Amino acid sequence: MQGIKNLYSLLKGNRLRYSIGLVCISMLNLNQIFIATIYLVIFDGIIAQDISLVLNAVYGLIALTFFLTILVLIGHILIRVSSIKAISFLRAKAFNKMLKISIQNHSQGHSGDFISRVTNDIQVLEKSLTEYLLNITGTFLVGIACITYMFILNWKLALGLLTWNLITLGISSLFINPMKESSDKVQKKLSSTTTAISDIITGASVIKLYNLKNKMARRYEQKNKSVYKAVSKRVEISAVMRGLNSFLRTFSAIGFIAIASIFIMKEKGDFTFGQVLAINQLQHGVRIFFQSLGEFLNQVQESFAGLDRVNELLEMEEEPTHFKKMPALNNNNAIAVENVSFSYNCTDTVLNNISFEVREGGTVAIVGPSGGGKSTIFKLLLGLYQPQDGSISYFGEMGHDYSIDSLRSLMAYVPQDPYLFNGTVKENISYGKKDASDCEIFAAAKAANAHDFISSLENGYDTMVGERGIFLSGGQKQRIAIARAIVKDAPILLLDEATSSLDNESEKLVQNAFSNLMQNKTTVIIAHRLSTIKNSDSILVVEHGQIIERGNHDELLTRAGVYTGLYSKLSG
Repeated sequence: MQGIKNLYSLLKGNRLRYSIGLVCISMLNLNQIFIATIYLVIFDGIIAQDISLVLNAVYGLIALTFFLTILVLIGHILIRVSSIKAISFLRAKAFNKMLKISIQNHSQGHSGDFISRVTNDIQVLEKSLTEYLLNITGTFLVGIACITYMFILNWKLALGLLTWNLITLGISSLFINPMKESSDKVQKKLSSTTTAISDIITGASVIKLYNLKNKMARRYEQKNKSVYKAVSKRVEISAVMRGLNSFLRTFSAIGFIAIASIFIMKEKGDFTFGQVLAINQLQHGVRIFFQSLGEFLNQVQESFAGLDRVNELLEMEEEPTHFKKMPALNNNNAIAVENVSFSYNCTDTVLNNISFEVREGGTVAIVGPSGGGKSTIFKLLLGLYQPQDGSISYFGEMGHDYSIDSLRSLMAYVPQDPYLFNGTVKENISYGKKDASDCEIFAAAKAANAHDFISSLENGYDTMVGERGIFLSGGQKQRIAIARAIVKDAPILLLDEATSSLDNESEKLVQNAFSNLMQNKTTVIIAHRLSTIKNSDSILVVEHGQIIERGNHDELLTRAGVYTGLYSKLSG
């Protein structure tokens, strides 16, 4: 019952419309009672040779059919409209939740799994609202009404038939747990195929370059086979249940004929032929009720599995709206990292008690071997994660709590591999600032040395860049990302230089764009190019989660330490 209640809770704001629709459609199911009454009247009228009684019953049947047709039409419209609204709201809620959940949840799950929850699982819930819940409500109403009417006509016969139907329901209920377990497996297996498809799409170039087509095809085939096996198991359970129900239904009809015959012979005069036909029609409604209830309890397990997965998404931890209290600092410091330690899994330390300051308007370069903790420092500065120990502060005069949005408004970020959305060039630049004007976008593009190549595109700033900017070169994507950061005009810049080599012209344009971007800004940069490192005010050498050396270029060279070795490699 809790699962059905949770399904019905999806209709919040649409329950009245949906309930009216259920009542309208349920009236069609109640025709079992109306037809039973008409049977009783017609056949008793025939036996009594009362032609007017028979004709009135026939006219009533015609009028009833017309009335029920109109009601069912209205009911289906109300059901569809309310279900579509409820599912659309749920999809939007799930989408907005994915925007708010912590980066840790994003990194622990596969994008395909998230996609499956918002598509496959919600689609199952839509089917529940438009089919399962609708069917069981109608059959429940007609079942109760038919049982009541049967007891009015002949309580002894009704009691015997009700007992038999309860036995059939008990047999059907034996399949509930197996169906729930089977449906859980199906939804999870479907999710795994979605993740495989996502990998094929996002990794298309790697698959082609490394000739992985056959390997990926085999991988998907294995996952698809696992889906087939899971679905087959569910179908087997359902087939056994339906076959058993069919046998019980046939046996029930035979039992009714036998029991009714005994009652007719024993209770002559008290049990008319019209009553027999009426109870037979009512028994059909009762049988459908118990059969549908048994099938519903098994079918709806698929919905419960989907609902559980959607609820898991909706209950995922969100980013904190505020960070810890930050101590006031000297106004000259834009960033102060004090005694910060961090680990992703609370066991393996990634950063160990690091401290550094960035003066307002200054430039700090972070260098060191891969895996040393450079990217993790950026993630902490951006508020994607919070340190387990220590504190990070921004500008001395702001000692109060920062909201997540106000914190990130202080910073512009250019990643090593810029992400471009599947939209126009103008849209991708404008994401840096809400309501950015065309003049601001054009000025930012010019400062990023992107205006000329953008203007040469077929549709200029309205050119579609494709998924992840696939229609642009690496250097062009870099410059659009820089333009996005320029239009944001944040006081702090976090730059992660690309390690991939560009052609000389693109390299020169990108470096010049970086210089324009860094003017009058506080900059922290993960540096890979010698020119960037040498021109920084301060250099931090990070290795094994610790800052092992710090100073400017000349100071570090005189120490003949780790930095000297890095410098030798970069200078060739």
